[in-house]
Amino acid sequence: MENRPTLLAAKKKREIGKFNKSHTKSRRHFVRDLFLKTPKYIPLFDNSYIKRYYFNMNLKFLGRGAGFNPVEGSTSAYFIDNNEMFLIDCGESIFKTVMEKKLLDSVSALNVLITHTHMDHIGSLGTLILYGSVVKKLPVKIITDKNMGFLSKLNVFLIEIAGLTEKMYSLADVSEYEGKYSSFSKVSYFKTKHCDEVESCGILFETDCGMLIYSGDLYDPAPIMEIINDCDKSTKKIDKMYIDSNNDIKPNLHHISIHILKDMLSPELKSKVYCMHVNSNQCIEEALAYGFNVVELG
Repeated sequence: MENRPTLLAAKKKREIGKFNKSHTKSRRHFVRDLFLKTPKYIPLFDNSYIKRYYFNMNLKFLGRGAGFNPVEGSTSAYFIDNNEMFLIDCGESIFKTVMEKKLLDSVSALNVLITHTHMDHIGSLGTLILYGSVVKKLPVKIITDKNMGFLSKLNVFLIEIAGLTEKMYSLADVSEYEGKYSSFSKVSYFKTKHCDEVESCGILFETDCGMLIYSGDLYDPAPIMEIINDCDKSTKKIDKMYIDSNNDIKPNLHHISIHILKDMLSPELKSKVYCMHVNSNQCIEEALAYGFNVVELG
């Protein structure tokens, strides 16, 4: 009689064969689940390929514009994992886009990450939380950590200005999200410098494909370079960098100029940069000419 590993392997192969005729998106989910449930001693897959293709974390953007570039929408990104929506920032245009795309119709929870309290990043957050909690009956959490120096002001804004109650949302420390999702194993905030008026943060996701950096708004690239240097000194690698970008020639005290950024990164790292929060069409064209990527809306 064949041993159990052999029987299990044969069963898995039959399941894959039956499933190959189905829709691509469903197949992605099936193979992801199959990989997670397959005992480690059955060498059915090239694990590196599975991780790269099925666990690769790609943010979808609802807007990519700077605060004074409303044509491109407020910069905000999201992904869905374990049937939960994760949303990064929620500026003035974002609730409308979420409604148009019906993003809350098929999720079981809403998790929000906030980089700072300028209105192009939290302008419709109150409406989103109100709709998500009262109309959709979803648990709404704002993901936090100790680096969010603006958290108390965010709470004041939501309660005293947006008119929410404490029952409509809760605060969840980043530690609550460790090791529970397929897209990332850990999430954290890091402090950035954007302007003197407000404190700000970037967001760092640790994934199977490497570190994913989301800069938020910043003028000083030092925190980004520190993460890159730390990765160079360890076995970690950079997967993607979503970076606040503009093409100003004159010194700008609020955002990174792509004319400066291009000289700070190697060609390999340039290919991992996805420009967001762009201030003009010319900025997009110049970023692409420098070898950067520009986020697409989707």
